[in-house]
Amino acid sequence: MGDLALRLSGISKRYARRQVLDDVGLSIDRGSFSGLLGPSGSGKTTLLRIAAGLEDPDAGTVTLDGQVVWGPASSIPPERRGVGMVFQDLALWPHMTARQHLEFVTGGRTSERRRNVEEWLERVRLLDRAEARPGELSGGERQRLAIARALAPAPRLLLLDEPFKSLDEPLATVLAREVRELVRRAGATALLVSHARAEALALCERVAFLHGGRVLLEGSPGSMLEDTAPEAVRSFYRGLTAPIVGREVSK
Repeated sequence: MGDLALRLSGISKRYARRQVLDDVGLSIDRGSFSGLLGPSGSGKTTLLRIAAGLEDPDAGTVTLDGQVVWGPASSIPPERRGVGMVFQDLALWPHMTARQHLEFVTGGRTSERRRNVEEWLERVRLLDRAEARPGELSGGERQRLAIARALAPAPRLLLLDEPFKSLDEPLATVLAREVRELVRRAGATALLVSHARAEALALCERVAFLHGGRVLLEGSPGSMLEDTAPEAVRSFYRGLTAPIVGREVSK
């Protein structure tokens, strides 16, 4: 991997009197599946939205593939950053069919776009549901459509904001495996935000733990459970035994 897909440097953000992010630095390797973890209110989603360009930080620099997309002298709008995002509520368009969702985000000539849309519908097992609208799809089908919509334009970075939060555990387990495989096959770089410790540790190759607006620890999933980890990190993961996708993490 080596090359960086994303670098966040000195990111700070305040809302009124509350300092949400305080001089945060984070680096994500190209081609990796990384996680941003921490308790509710730690600033995870705010940091993700800043990386996507949906919010501006008060200070700091955002760099994608070596290009500064937000900084003191540069600000590139989100639609030009080449970033795909899957929101907690999925944000699917209720008036569009599954096929129309993918046609809307896929470029190229008509024949190429049609082929790309068909390929993605097949990948996420929605070919026979292509003409259904979100209200006619099951929870798992809507989740797969949101992932396909985010990956179909071949983004240089995929951001996932607690994508399995609304699903029960058996379905979340299946979809987690599928998402990891879809990202791998697409050759994408992914950053997952989650407060579900087992989910993130099982999916991610590297993780960063955010607490009180600062990164307390960044490293392998196993490093979150080591005796040398900060107490706030160890207490958050205390009692972890069974990650949802079956990759056991131990000290």
